[in-house]
Amino acid sequence: MPQSLDQIELLIVFALPGLVSMQVYRLLMPAKEISWSDVFLQAFFYSSFNLAILFPILFFYDKVRDSFLLIWLLLILFLFICPALWPWLLTTIFRSKWITKKIKIPYPSTWDYFFDSNDSLFMIVHLNEGDVIGGLWSDNSYAGSHPNDGDLYLEILYNIKEDGTFGEPIPFSKGLLIRKSEYTHIELFEVPEQNEE
Repeated sequence: MPQSLDQIELLIVFALPGLVSMQVYRLLMPAKEISWSDVFLQAFFYSSFNLAILFPILFFYDKVRDSFLLIWLLLILFLFICPALWPWLLTTIFRSKWITKKIKIPYPSTWDYFFDSNDSLFMIVHLNEGDVIGGLWSDNSYAGSHPNDGDLYLEILYNIKEDGTFGEPIPFSKGLLIRKSEYTHIELFEVPEQNEE
């Protein structure tokens, strides 16, 4: 544990911004669990990046050190706001088409990769007992991400005809919640353009 105020300040500068960045990144992108032994090493790396980018701001410290309000604003910017912006900027770059053509985003599973695109589609879910359920995955649907990948919410349910095609939506349906332990596999189908609304 830190034994002095200087050590506490160093811990805050080299750990807190990185922890903020890591947490925000995990909200924006699916990510694998990391052990506590690796957390602070990664936090130090991201905090160092934050310090390198924002280092010129430190030159303003002497000019505003007499203003309590400005000092707090600089601290909030340095410790929270910018560290929260870096992951957003990074994920925006990762998801741009010219980047995705050249590199593969490190998704923890194919499930996370697929559902991160958020495209509307029809699904046929094959239950363990052999029955099938038809549904629409769209803007109000949800798929759990790692480590809860496989859990699914479909916003509209459809009748499946005997020939395996989609029938009419089930009246008054509010969708379906289903866990990955309850089905064997899912078939995916494009939504015809005229039905996207």
